[in-house]
Amino acid sequence: MNTALALEATLLEPAPQATPATLAPQHKEPAYCVRLLVQFMTGDDGLTPTARRQLANLASFLVGNPDTEIHLTGHADPRGTDDYNDLLSYQRALNTKRALQELGVNAGRISISAHGSAFSQAIRGHLETYAYDRRVDIQVFKAEGKSMANH
Repeated sequence: MNTALALEATLLEPAPQATPATLAPQHKEPAYCVRLLVQFMTGDDGLTPTARRQLANLASFLVGNPDTEIHLTGHADPRGTDDYNDLLSYQRALNTKRALQELGVNAGRISISAHGSAFSQAIRGHLETYAYDRRVDIQVFKAEGKSMANH
């Protein structure tokens, strides 16, 4: 079953100084505060029509702001083997990237990584908190050498 539990996007003012823990592997300053919560069902890497509509809103913003790049980070809950969770979290990030590409975002502006369940914040055995680990985090950055003067 390809079902996402929730997807929210909120664009805010430019971000205050980020700490190293909040930066994507490129270690760039986030250009915008973006909270995008893409959650997945257990063992699933598919996006629902609702999730695709929300990603369409993000893609519209990204297409209109070619001076930005994004980083997608896939996660999984702690159930399953490390190998399985690593692959599942990668597939979630990859499917999110593909959806954004289908919506007109250039693939060269999108980087991905996957952490499996390595950064799980769920309480062991508490199924409700596992849902928050089944996600793709998205960060938006100013592209190297481009101006954000309009923002």
